[in-house]
Amino acid sequence: MSNTPMASKTDGHAATANRSGSFVAPTMASFAAAAGTADWTHSANMAPSMLNTNRAPNWPIVSATYILIPKNPGDADRAAAVLKFYDWAFKSGAADGVTNSNYITLPASVQAQVRKFVGHG
Repeated sequence: MSNTPMASKTDGHAATANRSGSFVAPTMASFAAAAGTADWTHSANMAPSMLNTNRAPNWPIVSATYILIPKNPGDADRAAAVLKFYDWAFKSGAADGVTNSNYITLPASVQAQVRKFVGHG
């Protein structure tokens, strides 16, 4: 076991050591860096692990939030409206407050993959 401290305090936030050995503060930029490093293309169901990815700026504890829509929904019109809303969110959400809600936007390449997967790309 290393005697390296696991956390230090900077600007009122805990800075945590990540896999690369860097101490990183929990910021939107460090969360986005972890999401940008994840292998979205080759992971099952586009659900890559973003835990402790190996880049200096990455916050080590990041996870995606998923929306589940049945392939054969009971109310097809309602499911279509939900998909339309999320398509709008991918195209316009960052400008309309996604980041103000403490969420990060997915990398543009991942958004394109999702839109193609659900038939909007």
